[in-house]
Amino acid sequence: MHCVFGSSCASLSGTRAKYVNKALLESINIPAANDVPMMQDASESLVLYEALLLRAFDVCGEICRYPKPSDPSAIRIWEASHAFVACGPVACTLRDLCPSGGAVFDAFNKLLVDWPELSSGAMTGEIAYAAVPDLWRRLMCEPPLGTYASLAANFINAHLRPGLKLIELGAGVGNTSRLLNVGADVLYIRTDRSLPLLNQADLPGTTLRYDFNTPSSMTAADIVFAVNAMHCADNPRRTLSYVRAMLRPGGMLILGEGEPRPAGNRPWALDMLCCQFSGWWDRTGFRPRDEWVDDLGAAGYIDIGHQRLFAGEYDLGGLIWARA
Repeated sequence: MHCVFGSSCASLSGTRAKYVNKALLESINIPAANDVPMMQDASESLVLYEALLLRAFDVCGEICRYPKPSDPSAIRIWEASHAFVACGPVACTLRDLCPSGGAVFDAFNKLLVDWPELSSGAMTGEIAYAAVPDLWRRLMCEPPLGTYASLAANFINAHLRPGLKLIELGAGVGNTSRLLNVGADVLYIRTDRSLPLLNQADLPGTTLRYDFNTPSSMTAADIVFAVNAMHCADNPRRTLSYVRAMLRPGGMLILGEGEPRPAGNRPWALDMLCCQFSGWWDRTGFRPRDEWVDDLGAAGYIDIGHQRLFAGEYDLGGLIWARA
C-alpha cells in the first residue's frame, strides 16, 4: 500500500482540532502498509486476471468485425473494443491454467449474443442483464468486482464500534452490505438511486433512496463508503463535496474503485462489459487514482491514503480513503 498525504495531514492542531471527533480518530486508524492480491493467493489472482484479458481480447476482436454502430452506448463498447485490440495480443504466462467459468465469462458470452440488438439500440445493457436471473448480482459479488467489496468490508469491519453512523452510497445489490458485521448498535443506512434494487435482498440496515449527484440532508456520519459507484457521478469532485458535508469533522470516506489502465496502456479487462450501462458509457468509467486524490484534496479532505489491489503486475485499483 502506498499512502499519499498532503501538507494538510498535520493540520489537526490549532482551530480545527476542537471540532475533531477524537474517539473516531482512535477507532479508525490508517491501515498498516501492504498491497493486496485480488484473490487470497497471489498466483491465483494473476491466473484469473489473465483469463479475463484473454476472453476480453477474443470478444473485442469479434465486436471489431462489425461496422461502427449508431447507438451511443454501443459506440462506446465498439470504441473500447478497438482500443483493447489495438494494444496487441495478450501475453499470458499461465494460459493452461486459466478458468473459463463464472459470472464474468457468462457476461462476456452474453455481450456477444446480444451485440446485434445492442448495436442497433433495440436493447440496453440494463434490459439484457435483467433477462438473466441473478447475473448482475453474481457479477457484482464474484471476483474481480466482488474483491473491491471485500476490501472495503474488511476495512470497515475492523473499525466498527457501537454508536457509529455508517452510510453506504450506491449500495446496489448489496455486494458490500452482505459482508458487513453490523449489529443493532450501529446506525447503518444503505442508499441507492433505485429502491427496488436496495430492497430485493434481506440485508442489514435502513434503506433510503438517494442520488449522490445532489446534496443530502444526511449529516454527522462517522463513515461514508461507496464501492465501484462514485465514478458514475456527473461531477465526482462536486459529489465528494456533498459527501464531506455528510461526515462529522474527522469522519472518514472510504472508496473502492478500479484503475482504468492496470498495466501499460491496455484498458481494464471488463471495460467493454461495463460500457453497456449508464454511468459508464456516458462517463469516463474508472478514474485514475491520482484524479481521486486530487479531487479529495480540492474538496477539503485530509489524511488521504490508498491501498492497491494487484494481480501480478496489474494494478487494479483498490481502496482510497480520506477524512473530513
